[in-house]
Amino acid sequence: MLKSILDPLLQRFRVYSLSKQWNNPHLWRKYGGDHAGYCLEFRNEKPLGPMFEVRYDDNVALDVTGPERDEPYFLFYKTRRWTHEKEVRMIGPQGSDNSVRFDPLRLTRVILGRDIERTAATRIHEWAGLRKLPLAVVSEDDIHSDVLPVR
Repeated sequence: MLKSILDPLLQRFRVYSLSKQWNNPHLWRKYGGDHAGYCLEFRNEKPLGPMFEVRYDDNVALDVTGPERDEPYFLFYKTRRWTHEKEVRMIGPQGSDNSVRFDPLRLTRVILGRDIERTAATRIHEWAGLRKLPLAVVSEDDIHSDVLPVR
């Protein structure tokens, strides 16, 4: 019964997930293509949009019959086993553009996964080189070894 109530609500939202830390091995495995992807790092000044920190609790009380049932607050909870993700979420309406627009000055660096394909890494370096403002492109392994090549 709960699924039949929540499914229509979930269809109304698009969820964008971010993390407060780039160097979480679990996130690189699960969401970063098993270290074959990349991570965009943003200057944390003001939110890119409406952002909510995920709350981690094994006992969440949700009233799906109350007046707040139309609000997406239930999208900001996960069980405690996910605490290490340090997740922040942005919510957009379903059917909205599947991209998030931001001021390019907010992008501070691109971190390449250690197993990213060479052609993808080259493309990212080329793209970064086209920016008017310098953009650091570093490797996940370089950061761990404290060698920070900037390009």
